[in-house]
Amino acid sequence: MEKHIYKILTEYDFMQPAAICSVVDSKGSVPRKDYPFMLVLADKTTSGTVGGGQLEHRVSQQAQNVLQTGEPQLLHFDLTGEDPTDEAGLCGGTATVLVESFTRDLQQQFQQLNWEQAQSEAHLVLVHFDTNAGTVQRIWDWESPADNDIRAMFESESQGKLADSPGNGYWYRHLLTPPPVIHIFGAGHVGQRVAELAAFLDLDVMVYDDRAEMASKERFPFAGGLHVESFQNLIESFSPGSGDYVLVMTKGHRYDHLLIRRLLTLDIAYLGLMASKRKWAVLQKSLADEGFRPDQLNRVHAPLGLDIGSETVPEIAVSIMSEVIHHLRLRKRSPIALVEAAR
Repeated sequence: MEKHIYKILTEYDFMQPAAICSVVDSKGSVPRKDYPFMLVLADKTTSGTVGGGQLEHRVSQQAQNVLQTGEPQLLHFDLTGEDPTDEAGLCGGTATVLVESFTRDLQQQFQQLNWEQAQSEAHLVLVHFDTNAGTVQRIWDWESPADNDIRAMFESESQGKLADSPGNGYWYRHLLTPPPVIHIFGAGHVGQRVAELAAFLDLDVMVYDDRAEMASKERFPFAGGLHVESFQNLIESFSPGSGDYVLVMTKGHRYDHLLIRRLLTLDIAYLGLMASKRKWAVLQKSLADEGFRPDQLNRVHAPLGLDIGSETVPEIAVSIMSEVIHHLRLRKRSPIALVEAAR
């Protein structure tokens, strides 16, 4: 779930009625596949998105009906049309959107994710739409259900609609992962631009440097935290979440070496180093001599970024964040990544 919609859902003040819309299932090519949410208010304003276009327009209209009747609706969209003059959709897939009243009880469920805390964890949720009763039920992994069928659904590897599920209606299974934090070691010009882009992309940013004049609130107004100490002290106390992304772009090679050596021992989602091919080759050999295996060294994205011909500082920042987005969404290296595998 994206940070901004999580914050909206958990802090909504209920000054006016609202409906929550969630894409509970999708197949093929659709606008969004990452279990997105949208909040639609009684005054027709919206927050978040379920994909845009006609699909979102129709969902927003249906949300107003749900707000009037209080009855949840399960909407199925076929986006496999072939007529460019038809508004049905040409994406090539299908989507199912659940629209229901947003209540304080549901808000409290989202609040229990505790994603404002450090070391946030991913959580599984089962969503049941009962076609007979016209009701919605959510069961979260922290509830430890005793029912064997429920436990089996939690243990499934499926995302979205579960084919074999008990009772009336439909069951959907989803893994909700906390928004990752981007940790930037090095508050130089590239680090500054990368932080700006990361904040624009709705990612939390933490900045680390040993120069107070560089890691300042004036230069990093969107950073969630600024840490100024020696790099030795910074890395010793560093405790990222397992889903976090760490970018190393300090002012000196020896600091990069110090940081990479430590970061290779931590459980993180992504480790990037801003370096030339030659610099990384030298650091890589030194780390290999210290006992790091090729599979460990291959975790490092260095040189950092995608090969898009970047020259200027802003262009380099775009290259870096493009690779971060690619890894965040697809969990693999891009075919145009600058990185070369260790041998």
